[in-house]
Amino acid sequence: MDRTSNGRGYRVVVIGDEETVNLFRLIGYVGHVASASELLDVLGKYVGREDVGLIVVTYDLVEENIDKYFELKARLRKPLLVEIPSIRNPWKTGIDYLELFRRVVAGSGAESP
Repeated sequence: MDRTSNGRGYRVVVIGDEETVNLFRLIGYVGHVASASELLDVLGKYVGREDVGLIVVTYDLVEENIDKYFELKARLRKPLLVEIPSIRNPWKTGIDYLELFRRVVAGSGAESP
């Protein structure tokens, strides 16, 4: 199975800061490093592609584009847009990143570290 897909042939794309994107690249997902000012253009690159089923975007990029982002999200049936915390800003969320990473790895079929 191609790890960039969810088993049904749809790709999972992660958009965010370099550290967050690289973490997901380690387990085989497509990643795109972007700034908040680039988010909408980068989303436009993946929205509408038949092979993309899920786009994961870090909260910090969404916060600076919140109105346009949620307007786009409300219109889309596919791909699904999901927001996650950035590794750069863990204090905002209280998220255990190692546990999050383990869950993603377990869901991808790869062996957990």
